[in-house]
Amino acid sequence: MSGLLGLLSLSHWQWSRSHEKAALQQNTASPGNVLQGWGELDAAERFRKIRLTGAYLGRDWLLDNQIHQGQFGYEVFTPLCKDQSCVLVGRGWIAGQIQRDQLPVLPTLTESVVTVTAKRDHWPETVLVDTNEVSDQWPRRFQAWLAEDFIAEEPRLRTDLLLRLEADEPGALILRWTPVVMGPEKHLGYAFQWFAMAVAWLVLWIWVWRRGSAEVKTQAQAQTTQQEKKQQESHS
Repeated sequence: MSGLLGLLSLSHWQWSRSHEKAALQQNTASPGNVLQGWGELDAAERFRKIRLTGAYLGRDWLLDNQIHQGQFGYEVFTPLCKDQSCVLVGRGWIAGQIQRDQLPVLPTLTESVVTVTAKRDHWPETVLVDTNEVSDQWPRRFQAWLAEDFIAEEPRLRTDLLLRLEADEPGALILRWTPVVMGPEKHLGYAFQWFAMAVAWLVLWIWVWRRGSAEVKTQAQAQTTQQEKKQQESHS
């Protein structure tokens, strides 16, 4: 029965994933569904819009090797802070220089306090095959999302999430990022497949069990018949 339970568990998992993907699609398709304030950060699901007021820290991080329309450049991330909380904000793409030792000059952020609308996203995962080359000057160039590198520069920074600016928001550059969400239909298909396999497994198990029971019953009847014949022969 462990096989049946395993198949049903996989079916339920895919069913749950379909509901998660449906919620993500709802978050990306609802432009007016905006949460307000820093207290909503933890409540915001992925890709949910949230509006925050704070101050850009002025220490920019440049994600290396980002190509836009055939041109080399960087994705720019800047901490947005208020009191003892900071969150990294993806501001978009900026062109890089041919000479690797020349970092781009970012537009000056003139406002000391800004209100921005952005989508909540996960902190990216990185498979690091080599050392993370973080430059020793600002803006900081980096290749891998290692939380310790960011926290070393700003201990208040949260490394479980980040925000991605909407168009025309304060500090926005060339925005390339769009949320990629696989629809719930594929997960529903997987759920049906696992459930169908569970049903097939159960039918097969019942068939084998009934066949085995029939064989045992036939053998018992044969043994009874033989015993009766022996008794009749002993009496004659």
